[in-house]
Amino acid sequence: MGPLDSAAKAILREVPQDLAGLAPSLAGKKIRTAKADDTVLPAFSLTMDKVLVLDVEGQDEDLSLHVEVEAVWKARVPRKTFRYWSLAHGAHDNLWSLVICLKPGNKQGEPKDYYERTVGGRRAVRFEFDVVRVWDLNADDLLRDAKPGLLPLIPYAEGTSKVHVERALDALAKIKPEHRRAELQAALTVFADNVFPDVDWGARMPEELLMGSTIYQRGEAAGELAGQRKTLARLLTKRVGETAGTVVARLQLADEPTLDSAADLLAEKLSDDELLLRLNELLLPRPGDGTEEKSAE
Repeated sequence: MGPLDSAAKAILREVPQDLAGLAPSLAGKKIRTAKADDTVLPAFSLTMDKVLVLDVEGQDEDLSLHVEVEAVWKARVPRKTFRYWSLAHGAHDNLWSLVICLKPGNKQGEPKDYYERTVGGRRAVRFEFDVVRVWDLNADDLLRDAKPGLLPLIPYAEGTSKVHVERALDALAKIKPEHRRAELQAALTVFADNVFPDVDWGARMPEELLMGSTIYQRGEAAGELAGQRKTLARLLTKRVGETAGTVVARLQLADEPTLDSAADLLAEKLSDDELLLRLNELLLPRPGDGTEEKSAE
């Protein structure tokens, strides 16, 4: 999801109980605390959004909630959610999943709250989870309830308008501490830019707050890396021509230290063949380092 993903993760980090409270299975129940438990995620090298441990009023034991925020609904979401739940369930026995979808998919069908697989005419598995369609939430209701973690969702809500976004920004301006205000306002501006791109929403925030948010900082870093990748790809293609294709593709997955090493190789006096060989060795995906080349699902 890019910037949208960073914005969603910021909300989950700052006020996870607000998003957790959207789960239909928790309707009418008071969540006393919601704490992120990220210990299980690195072990699987997954891009899960969050696993929350909830203390729910009236429940004897904690509930673990796996939360995924999707920019748009896609047919593969149920299968992905089941896969993530299956892996995380080993560390969280009492685990449920919640998918929050910002926008309807394009020709992807209606979001569904289950994954089912049949083998040889018999049902092998049926996995159920909660789905929240943000476009079914009402913008006026969200403003009236004024839950900090839900105000950033207003750009995608039913009946939304630019005025709703402005009022949400004003409401979030009262949030304390300041770092939480910065994260939630920045998340709202990212979502608003996606829906109402003709307005410079970032300009509605104090500059020092915007620049202090992790969303802005990650966006800047991503922009710098993208520029570095583009420059290296252009220089390499100009030097060796079409034979650079595979290396150029792998540059798009490289981190900053690897890109720096690639730039050093370009500066060395190497033959074209040796340069390509060295770059391929440098950029070759390694299992478990997060740079594996992925096939499209």
